[in-house]
Amino acid sequence: MISTAAVNVTDSSYVGEVRRHSARLATAATLEEALVHRIALVVTELATNLVKHAGRGRLVMNCGRFD
Repeated sequence: MISTAAVNVTDSSYVGEVRRHSARLATAATLEEALVHRIALVVTELATNLVKHAGRGRLVMNCGRFD
């Protein structure tokens, strides 16, 4: 199963939404809990950097297992 989510990040208030989306996608893909948390951390950093350096943008997340 592969799932996709796209979130427009227009300011820092969207960082939490992006983090929650990534965690839901990773959980739905039945990834281990530790990996779900690591993915959420990375996506949070990406969204924060997007706002900080570009002002706004769009994060597209794909998550799935191929086994």
